[in-house]
Order: sequence, then structure tokens, then C-alpha cells
Amino acid sequence: MLLQKKVLIFIFISVISISIKAEELNSKIGFSIGTGSISSNSPNQTVISFSSYFDFYPNIWDNIDFRISALYAKKYDYFLPSNGDGKFYSYLLSFGLSAVTYQKAGDNLWLEESIGGIFVYDKIFRFQTNRSFGFNIGLAANIKLKKESPKSSSIGIGLNYGLTFNNYNTNYFLYSIQYKVPL
Repeated sequence: MLLQKKVLIFIFISVISISIKAEELNSKIGFSIGTGSISSNSPNQTVISFSSYFDFYPNIWDNIDFRISALYAKKYDYFLPSNGDGKFYSYLLSFGLSAVTYQKAGDNLWLEESIGGIFVYDKIFRFQTNRSFGFNIGLAANIKLKKESPKSSSIGIGLNYGLTFNNYNTNYFLYSIQYKVPL
């Protein structure tokens, strides 16, 4: 519990300090919604996922942005009508820091690849809570909404895979639709 609070405080302070200089860092903020599966030494469970992220370019390496992200995925049964109260629905919460690179694939089409570290808090089993570290890999195709504007919003589709390093091998594989806005 204490480790989780420290990670949340660290991420909050990082986002605040980075967003202060958002204009200088060529930053973007994005949101996504999707579906996929989560598991932890168990059969895959279908989930609906929500994610938000903050991209920034700190001028350390050419063409590499950094992304701070948060992801929440919950078993899809929770969102269906007429499911009884008091039922347990598996969920997963993930925070990450990734390196992101982009490749132009057309006039307003961009491919995006990312790899980085994650901290995952999962409650896939009713009486077991897992906290662990791991890695994630992402791939997305984005289309700029205004081709002539360098600071245009974009929409896209993406894949995201995460795996943790502990005895439970908590992992997720998600498909998503994303929307990104430059700051």
C-alpha cells in the first residue's frame, strides 16, 4: 500500500513538473478506449480499457519522445446492464514511462512505436492483489486531422502489450482507438 502511494505521488509530481514547461517540450496529451484481455496465471478475461497519457520531447535523443501513461482495464461484464450488485469484476491499473518514436508513412499518416517500464496493480482474483513491475510495448497508426497544421490533433488505432516480472505473470493485450492533442 505504501509503495503504491509513493508511485502515485511520484507520477503526479512528474506530470505537474513536466506540464509547467509543456510548450518548450513539444508535448501532447492523449486518451484511448479499447478492448482486449488481461490474465495472471489464469485464462484470459475480456476487458474494456481506458488510458490517458502525456507525451513530451525533452531534447535528449533525436526523434524520441517520452510518455507517462495510466491505464485502467476492467472486465467487460461490469459495463453490461442488469448485472447483479456485489459481484466481483477483475480489473488492472497500470502506470508507465515509455520511449516513443514516430515514422511518417504518408502525408498525414504516422506510425508510432513505444517500449518502456510499467507498474501494475491488479485485482484479477477476488482475494489476491498483485503489485509488480514489468515492461510494455505499443504500436499505433495515427492520422493528423489537419494536414497543413504542424500542431494538429490526431486519431488512431493501436495495440498495447504489457507483462510483469513476478510469480503471477500478470499481462494485458489491448486494442484501442486513441485521440491525441498537442499542447
